[in-house]
Amino acid sequence: MKTIIVDIEIGLGYSHSGWCGTDDAIELEVSDEIAAALQALMDAKRASTEEAVELTMEEIEDAMSAGYPELESLHDEIMDRCSDAETIYWCMEAYDCIEESLEPFFYQDVEDGLYEPETDEDYDPEDGYEPNSFEACRENYLAWVRSHTDDAYFMAERIGIDPGACDGDYDYIIKNVK
Repeated sequence: MKTIIVDIEIGLGYSHSGWCGTDDAIELEVSDEIAAALQALMDAKRASTEEAVELTMEEIEDAMSAGYPELESLHDEIMDRCSDAETIYWCMEAYDCIEESLEPFFYQDVEDGLYEPETDEDYDPEDGYEPNSFEACRENYLAWVRSHTDDAYFMAERIGIDPGACDGDYDYIIKNVK
């Protein structure tokens, strides 16, 4: 097994503030076969340029069409990671109108033993809410849900984000093979 470094970029469109998006560097473990294919592509590219050798998403797609079918699983995994990153981005951005989805999961997660209710810092019993109610624990519960960055679907389900509706523009560059 080898490790590769991949820079991913997710374009989310434009807003009144300009381009919206996110980028990140990820490490992936790949089989020796995939690492050898990537290294062969990098070596071939290195022979024709003096610039730093990186492989773009387009070059990987071209290589898959030109006889490197083993790169398909890598491409699919990177695209899945991009999709997860986009879903997490929207989960972190969502604030308005999430109670309808969040509240039932609060009670279910408490019942299932996944979450131990913790009252928010600004909880005031004078507001009339029980200490273990959603209303008293909302901010702490939301922070707990958002801490699950290793499971985008867990977060999305509770916050009410439909990952299938996310429509970002994904791109990546494979930086190196270790």
